[in-house]
Amino acid sequence: MKKPKHWTQPSVRIHETRDDRGRAWSGKTANSKVRSEPRQMAAIERDAETKQAYQATEAKNLATD
Repeated sequence: MKKPKHWTQPSVRIHETRDDRGRAWSGKTANSKVRSEPRQMAAIERDAETKQAYQATEAKNLATD
C-alpha cells in the first residue's frame, strides 16, 4: 500500500558553496575521504599482515639453514 502524498514532505536541498566543501590537495572532499577511510585502513592492514608473514617465513628459513 502506498502512502498518501500528504504524508511525506519533500526534502529541502541546501546548496553548499564550493568554498565550504574544503577539498584536499588530491581534489577529494572531506566527505569522500571519510567514506573511503575504512577501505584505506583495510588495505594498510592487509599489507602489514603480508609483510609480517614474509618476515616470519624468512626468519624460519634462516633458522633452518
